[in-house]
Amino acid sequence: MKQNVRKSFAAAMLLVMTLGFSSCDGALDDLFGESDNPASGASTTTNVAVTSITLNETSLTKNLGDAAVKLTATVAPENATDKTVTWSSDNPAVATVNNGEVSVIGLGTAIITATANDGSGVKATCTVTVKFPGLLAGKFSVSDTQQVQFSQGNLQAVVGGGYAPDYYYASSWKFAEHQWDYLGYTGNNNHFGTGYSVDLFGWVGTNVSDAKFGYGLCTSTDDNDYGKPNNTLKSDWGTVIITNGGNTPNYGWRTLTKDEWVYLFARTTTSGICYAKATVNGKSGVILLPDDWSASYHALASANTANADFTSNPITAAEWTSDFEAHGAVFLPAAGIREGTSVSHVNSSGQYWSSTSEGYNSAYQVFFDNSDLNPSSNPGRHNGCSVRLVRDAE
Repeated sequence: MKQNVRKSFAAAMLLVMTLGFSSCDGALDDLFGESDNPASGASTTTNVAVTSITLNETSLTKNLGDAAVKLTATVAPENATDKTVTWSSDNPAVATVNNGEVSVIGLGTAIITATANDGSGVKATCTVTVKFPGLLAGKFSVSDTQQVQFSQGNLQAVVGGGYAPDYYYASSWKFAEHQWDYLGYTGNNNHFGTGYSVDLFGWVGTNVSDAKFGYGLCTSTDDNDYGKPNNTLKSDWGTVIITNGGNTPNYGWRTLTKDEWVYLFARTTTSGICYAKATVNGKSGVILLPDDWSASYHALASANTANADFTSNPITAAEWTSDFEAHGAVFLPAAGIREGTSVSHVNSSGQYWSSTSEGYNSAYQVFFDNSDLNPSSNPGRHNGCSVRLVRDAE
């Protein structure tokens, strides 16, 4: 009897042990990293989400025509499962992006965005501002219906060679680097040799024999050599290839007419201030204030006063950059005048050509000195004067 009980107990224990090991089979397999049960749902991979994206640039200012620039995105954490991003532009008419390479297309502002592809919603942006090369930001009314923007500095030419006695041509053109820059006595307005730079030009009419000599690079003091009897510019200075103004001919630059200069100095602005005599970085001249100028940007003495002294408003280079140029102001330096190869009145008077002639032998200009300002002066065409170009505002 006892022997039968022992056999029954042993059989029961064997059954329990068999069932127990069978139910723990998956757990034991997991313990040793193995499983024969494809339906168990166990996984050894954990997704790591993106927490941040950093771009190498958060803002870019480019000129129209500049080469493409590369943006790179750094994704964190380092062990993120999916570190790829998608690039996009909110204004493809201004700038496009392809795998981080940004190409400038048109004027304006575009926001370039890099968005994580892992569904985390993490993104980073770079604001791209595209400007017209050589163009200042301020807008100035020159008629009841037209605004213009000025070039970054006075026009300069490098003499390429001579054509005939007193006639020369330019090998290249550029805008001065700063608004207060001029060549003056230390430049080469008094030496028209090949390779020399000049920035004082005679006013040339349409009967100059060759177009490339029609930009005022003439040292004759006879007004009859400057276009008599024609009354229009041979070709506007704005049509030339200006290396830092687009580097392309006919890029939209032009010379103001007499009527536009006159309107400019008499227009109504937000602040009521059109212009002021000043010294900027030690250079005498006239400040032009844009239409939306606010008097809070910088206090100006003797504003809109033709007979004011240049010393009325002494302005440092730092003040000019932060208080004036940043708000669109323009400075016309007193770059002097040239007759033949003789330069005079540097830093004491300024004379800027218009595109409008007066009779056969003279043309209109803006004239200013320490006691006067006349936007419709009309000297002889042979005078070598400054040229400051504009572009119609959009």
